[in-house]
Amino acid sequence: MAVRKERQDAIENRKLILETAHVLFQKHGVDNVSMQEIAQTAGVGKGTLYRRYKDKGDLCSDLVQKRFLHFKEQLSAYLDDMENGSPIAQLQKVLREYVNMVEELSKWLKVIQAYDCLKGRSATYFHSEPYVFMYKTIHSLLKEIERQGLIELTDLSYTTDVFLAAISPDFYLYQRQEKGYSQDDILERFYSLLLEPFIKLDQNKK
Repeated sequence: MAVRKERQDAIENRKLILETAHVLFQKHGVDNVSMQEIAQTAGVGKGTLYRRYKDKGDLCSDLVQKRFLHFKEQLSAYLDDMENGSPIAQLQKVLREYVNMVEELSKWLKVIQAYDCLKGRSATYFHSEPYVFMYKTIHSLLKEIERQGLIELTDLSYTTDVFLAAISPDFYLYQRQEKGYSQDDILERFYSLLLEPFIKLDQNKK
């Protein structure tokens, strides 16, 4: 019973810490909130916080993971409902929703990148759960589009990787923050460069 109670306490502490951090980050900005402030506001000891999260990069990673699971659940439900619909429209929806999520999480992703650099950690995007999920989803939709005779690809796997590389968090943030493109700019250029040369898109892209 004692082990079970400790495990439940850990779960509750994690939930409390994440909820507190989310509120503080939204209110003050990630850079303006310290780990000590998170612990104090959540009502947990610094030791409890640091046992779970070594720094804000680790904490933001957990927040991103939580948001991704919600995204995955919603997108899977949409694809199930639209199983017999246009695979082109589904592909556009998948791309837009993924970019929406990256845009929403951009400040957290930037913090994660910064801490990864400090720790000398290399990027693991191509082996991450979001990448694997998006790869399977986009690959499946492109395969269906090809089956319907709307597109002809010489290498479906390579094309899927190229699609994902073009909307990867690193590349997206670079285009948004360094190049000054808007979210719609990026999607429009993605469509014109990677979709329109191969398939005829629906008139209503958005």
